[in-house]
Amino acid sequence: MKKFIPVLISLIILLSAPAVFAESALSFTPKDGEKFIYSSNPENITDQYLAESDNMLDNYGTLTPGRYTYMAWYHNGTPRRIFTDVLFNTLNQAEIRINRLGLQVFPLKNSPAWTGIQAYSDFLNQPIQNPIDADENNPSVYRPRRLNLPLDVGLGGSARSKWLSDIYQDVYGSSYPYMTNYNTPIYIIMEFDILSGTPSLSTIAYRTGSDKTSFIINGSPYVQDVEVSQSSSFSPSWKGMADSAPLVNADLSFEITPDIQSDSVSIPVTINGDFGENETSKWITNLNPQNDLFAFRDVPASSMLEFDYNDGFLWRFNTARTSLRFPPVGFSQDDFEPNSPLPDLSLPPGDEIPDGYFKGLKKQQISLSQGNYSVATAYTLTLTNKTDAVWKFNYRTDSGSGTVVGVSANGGETEYNCSGSLGMKARPRFVGPTIEVPPGETYTITVSVTLTTGDNGGITNEFYLSRKY
Repeated sequence: MKKFIPVLISLIILLSAPAVFAESALSFTPKDGEKFIYSSNPENITDQYLAESDNMLDNYGTLTPGRYTYMAWYHNGTPRRIFTDVLFNTLNQAEIRINRLGLQVFPLKNSPAWTGIQAYSDFLNQPIQNPIDADENNPSVYRPRRLNLPLDVGLGGSARSKWLSDIYQDVYGSSYPYMTNYNTPIYIIMEFDILSGTPSLSTIAYRTGSDKTSFIINGSPYVQDVEVSQSSSFSPSWKGMADSAPLVNADLSFEITPDIQSDSVSIPVTINGDFGENETSKWITNLNPQNDLFAFRDVPASSMLEFDYNDGFLWRFNTARTSLRFPPVGFSQDDFEPNSPLPDLSLPPGDEIPDGYFKGLKKQQISLSQGNYSVATAYTLTLTNKTDAVWKFNYRTDSGSGTVVGVSANGGETEYNCSGSLGMKARPRFVGPTIEVPPGETYTITVSVTLTTGDNGGITNEFYLSRKY
């Protein structure tokens, strides 16, 4: 998991140019009725986690009928070529429909491509504009490839198993890509329906040349893949399934009134969270507020999905619990509770815990380093113009991470842009089309922001209005 870069936010409250607004509390609601499987633990696949060592990366048994989205992000931690694959399996009969798929193994050079924008374009079946810093692996427009989808997959009888590597051949019409030597990553995002039966899903990595049908695999435990200590600042990666689609939405309503004295204004929102109430015109998503030293008051915890993973012990990964399987270095095993609730959620993450088992540590060292990867953070804005001028609406971010931003108005077609790429310095930038709201009109504007993967969490967000002359 990428380390989240601490973000120090200057609160821009434009008191000289107030906008009258209602329903400004920023609260997100997940899209219920679907499931989201997040697979990224251990993020670095070493020899001990290969199928040849009798291990899976994760396993979900008896998936019931319904819609699922699966997302995986891994690095090759071995000195040889490997496949990271997905296995559907059933003991009886099952039918699966693959609706959408995007898969990308990344080059060793030109790290902007690590953000997986091509795979996400395939998944959306939409072009994604890239207005800045194009190069051979980061084109000016990512165009979706023609895929043979939807694709029905039947399991049963003598064919009770089906590998994604075989499905990929049918969908993409080419051989499944392997991960080359050390540090090559892979990104997979797939939406599928289980139409009947209760198949299992497993993520399995294995060496090229191995017979994938011959593996005898013992388990797929949650792995605490980094060492936590008094001086560490990283948290373990994690995995699990959320009781939601990879989408959270906030409904907001604003009025542009004649009281505005400025030609431009940022729309403020109110964050109500564990650290009290805070009004800001820049807020942070794709970040656990309990895990950031600086911007925690600007992060709506409601934007973060909650995940469960069961390897014989039920792990709950959310903003209110630790991600620890083992005690921090120097702490005893006695009285240690794996995956325990965090102490005092209102305590700033950079302050030392004053008492209890974790006394002397900072919450930032033991809380979940969660980035909401491939979860669309969406906004539905009702924007009413009560002035006699045309006002322009823009989404703006200061983040250098490779997010995909979709913007539309009044139910029209969504235009997708990517806001940056891995390694870029943060700088203010407008993303997506400008929406012009005429005098006396009410527009419904939708904005979705998705951090695909392979990049730093902590995405700044701003809704920006400017008068048109």
